[in-house]
Amino acid sequence: MLKKKKNKKILFTGGHAGTTTLSILDEIKAQKKNWELHFIGVKKAIEGKSVETLEYKILSEQEVHFHSLVTGRIQKKFTRYSIFSFLKIFLGIFHAFTLVNRIKPDVVVSVGGFASFPVVINAYLRRVPIIIHEQTSAVGLANKMASVSAAQILISRESSKKYFPEKKTKLVGNPIRGDYAKLPVKEKITGTPTILITGGSRGSQPINRMIKKILPDLLQKYKVIHLTGQLDFEDFKKYSASNYVVYDFVDLKDMVNFFKESDVVIARSGANTVSELIALCKPAILIPIPWTRYDEQNLNAKFAKKLGLAEIIDQDADSSEKLLKMIEKQINNFSEIVKEVKKQKFDLDRTAPKKIVDEISCFVE
Repeated sequence: MLKKKKNKKILFTGGHAGTTTLSILDEIKAQKKNWELHFIGVKKAIEGKSVETLEYKILSEQEVHFHSLVTGRIQKKFTRYSIFSFLKIFLGIFHAFTLVNRIKPDVVVSVGGFASFPVVINAYLRRVPIIIHEQTSAVGLANKMASVSAAQILISRESSKKYFPEKKTKLVGNPIRGDYAKLPVKEKITGTPTILITGGSRGSQPINRMIKKILPDLLQKYKVIHLTGQLDFEDFKKYSASNYVVYDFVDLKDMVNFFKESDVVIARSGANTVSELIALCKPAILIPIPWTRYDEQNLNAKFAKKLGLAEIIDQDADSSEKLLKMIEKQINNFSEIVKEVKKQKFDLDRTAPKKIVDEISCFVE
């Protein structure tokens, strides 16, 4: 009697990259892969605060087993939680050992972030093949450290090649979700221009401070959709009006609709945000996080600017008036910007999900 063939187990891990993983998961479903899917990540986004991570919110609702990892990180800004967070890194290594040992994956796919490193260490000790995907135009610290143990390294931008061993590095692009890939490119503004302001799933207090100074001016000319994050939501909620809607958090379907509706986007320059903006040829004003280790957000923003899509501004609150002028410039030049970016036919990110799933298949099929 033949034994029933067991499903291959694919373990994803990382932080700050829930949408990257979701893009890959969507492609796995589209290809009808009979794989058992797992994800190891953290549940809380900020040490000492009850703010849930994007990956926990979205992946725990998918057909994937989410395993919450208790670990810490090296914080860039010292707070009363910094020492405790650092000590939790060692706890994370032992906790990851327990989780990886229980799951027994056939391959591990790391999308970077501090939560991925303990998992990668333990996968390497178990001799499990490791695939790394780097979303940024530079390199994340966790991916840089884990690259030695990786069997395959997949990068989104040519500029990342110099950070990794050449023989096992391949350019595939940064995967965007099918929902974004299917949206039509908006080629002209109809009616009152709509501005989407987002600091990411957790919000951005520096961006919120900039916006607060010019909010009355914005509302005189534009409709504004503002994703503040949980920390500033109550403060901005009191300004709600017919042309100003504010949210602490939105699900992914709403976010796709906001991108579709908006004419100009003001955002951080995370890799996924930039990829989505490029795919939709959406004029933007990008405000890079200034303290990233390899300046990856600034490099992501410069990539979008080089395509003619984005303007870049510092997060200093004194830049508010400059931001106001940039918004007007992007609105006035909207059609020309869209036409120029569309002409370049940058499709690398649209094809990335299939390329990544094909690479995973090489290790398990």
